[in-house]
Amino acid sequence: MGQVDGTVRLDGAPIADAMVTFVPADRKLPQSTGLTDADGRFQLRCSNGAIGAAVGEHRVIVIDGGRAPSGKGKDDDELPEGKDVPTSRIPLKFSRPDKTPLRQSVEKGTQEVAIEIEINRKAS
Repeated sequence: MGQVDGTVRLDGAPIADAMVTFVPADRKLPQSTGLTDADGRFQLRCSNGAIGAAVGEHRVIVIDGGRAPSGKGKDDDELPEGKDVPTSRIPLKFSRPDKTPLRQSVEKGTQEVAIEIEINRKAS
């Protein structure tokens, strides 16, 4: 296991309430997740309860927790008539393990990672 602390930035600004998940390339290993704070900082915790992530290569998915459905049930997520579904600040491809371009290697020991998501690239 490696202890992983990090930050998530969207177009250079920290993003709060984002769920970060490291999905190991070796599917036998457990996934790890963390939730970003107001400064975009997170610490990963493994699905087996340990702090950190499995050593090796990972796909990284980031889900906008501030805009995600509650998960309590179909009726709980229905919006009143005339209300629009909240738009995620993070493009969908970053929330899917099969589509995300984000990759991260985890090594034994403590490490700091920076996840940068750019959606509004400035033309040169």
